[in-house]
Amino acid sequence: MDLNLEQLRLGGTLTLFIGNLSSFSRISFGLNNFIGSIPHEIGLLSSLTYLVLYANYLSGSVPSSIYNKSSLYYFTFTQNHLHGNLPADVGITLPTFKYLLILDFSLNGLTGALPTNLGVLNKLARLSFEHNRLGTGKTDDVSFLDYLVNCTVLQVLRQGVNNFGGVLPKAIANFSSQMHTFSFNFNGIHGNIPVGIVNLANLALIALEGHRLTGSLPDALGRLKNLRELYLNVNKFSGRIPSSLGNLSVLIKLFLEENNFEGSIPSSLRNCQNLLVLNLYSNKLSGTQPAEVIGLSSLAIYLDVSHNAFLGTLPAEVSELHNLGDGALCGGVPELNFPACTVRKASLARRLLALKVAIPIACALVLLLILSCFLKLLPIVKRSKKKTPTSTTERDLELKISYSEITKCTDGFSQDNLIGSGSFGSVYKGTLSGDESSGTVKVLNLQQRGASKSFIDECQVLRSIKHHNLLKIITAISGVDHQGNDLKALVFEYMPNGTIDVACALEYLHHFCETPIVHCDIKPSNVLLDNDMVSHVGDFGLATFLFEESSKLSTQPVMSASLRGFIGYIPPEYGMGGKPSTLGDIYNYGILLLEIFTGKRPTNEAFEGARELSSL
Repeated sequence: MDLNLEQLRLGGTLTLFIGNLSSFSRISFGLNNFIGSIPHEIGLLSSLTYLVLYANYLSGSVPSSIYNKSSLYYFTFTQNHLHGNLPADVGITLPTFKYLLILDFSLNGLTGALPTNLGVLNKLARLSFEHNRLGTGKTDDVSFLDYLVNCTVLQVLRQGVNNFGGVLPKAIANFSSQMHTFSFNFNGIHGNIPVGIVNLANLALIALEGHRLTGSLPDALGRLKNLRELYLNVNKFSGRIPSSLGNLSVLIKLFLEENNFEGSIPSSLRNCQNLLVLNLYSNKLSGTQPAEVIGLSSLAIYLDVSHNAFLGTLPAEVSELHNLGDGALCGGVPELNFPACTVRKASLARRLLALKVAIPIACALVLLLILSCFLKLLPIVKRSKKKTPTSTTERDLELKISYSEITKCTDGFSQDNLIGSGSFGSVYKGTLSGDESSGTVKVLNLQQRGASKSFIDECQVLRSIKHHNLLKIITAISGVDHQGNDLKALVFEYMPNGTIDVACALEYLHHFCETPIVHCDIKPSNVLLDNDMVSHVGDFGLATFLFEESSKLSTQPVMSASLRGFIGYIPPEYGMGGKPSTLGDIYNYGILLLEIFTGKRPTNEAFEGARELSSL
């Protein structure tokens, strides 16, 4: 069974209940907002083979139970906040991954060294630890590369943007013949490029920029007929650019800038008819610029040959490079009609000088504008605070409608205007006096135990929220009816249509309120549509605040003995005494979606027993 919850904007922590998902073999929580650590229990799932937790905000280290999970063939934790060293015994536990295809920890904060035992993963297809803080800058940092020769089906190797030092080993020549991506950019590697890299005939990308690599480029690079992208910029390469690069007929990007290359641009590059980007900026190249290269019609994205020692001007063929955009070219023979080139350093100095003058002036003007607006608005804000109620609690909500008025607008609480009823009262449609607009009146049954508390709770929640997907309250009523009985009612905007998506409203309640709020009663009758078919969540009678753990125990809400919610929508953990949580609302939302998709209430007998959704 598969559990795919990717891109649902879910939040909170991965609870310990995840250990109960033993029947699922594939679990994916990618592209969400989960925080906290990865539960140890996730590694105890007996059927687990596929685990995706990428693009969240998870922290801490990977539980040891996952390293002992021999059934896993794919797991990725990229784009999280994981930190610390890999476990000291990872070299011992890794051999249990007999079927592992993907190992991806990129974009985290891992430190320490990579184990040499990675080589035992002989079915590994992708290995990525890029964008971490691995390595110490010392020579033995890359010793693990010697052992990757045993990974005979490795296709992708990405270790860029770390702190690895040392020299690229000759063992690279014996890497998998299936490798198409070799990315080791922005580390502290020095020395030469191993000539044996040309044995990797299927390489499509080589990224070795941002190092201290020296020497000349191997002529044999021209034998990599499948190479499409070559990044060797920001190094200390010297000598001539190999003419053999002209054999790379499928090359689309060539970055050689900020090196010490000498000589002329090899005219053989004219054979690279698919070249989109050519960057030779800031080298020691000389001679004339070959028209057959500079004028390649395929150069549609970027061309930079500046800061070299070329003779003459840009060739006339450059005028055919229309795709580079207006103003992208300068200089050259008069017939080209390009603007004159300015000296980059001088113009840079002028821009810096201008910025030094302009930024302080702009900041001062902005501060003056903000200050003047503040001084002008301050009296208005003070007056509005005195005139307008600041909350909608039972005590201080401005009461605009009397009992007589709501009796009149609902035709004496006529059954014809009855929209629905629940445990705490009834809801009526009515025409409000004044603007003749429609509204709904929720009259609480105060004979029902807990109804009065429900009224107070709902007022406390409603005063704290304001969102276009939440039902807008018009006023609250607390008084007596014509028989002298206590009366409590809430008046809302009327929503004439049915129910639909509530995800935006829940996101607001869970993540953007000053104190997170759990609704506790998400069901179709509490989600309404206005005339524009915009959904609005209502009925906060069961809602509760989630106080931070640092709050005093005396201020934390206590769950009553009765269950919060409606039968069929109540999360299982509530039935076991669990406290209200945002995850409970997500469960409610899932049941609501199930009802929408299947057209059946969750209490329908079709859901009894273990059934596949396709059979419903």
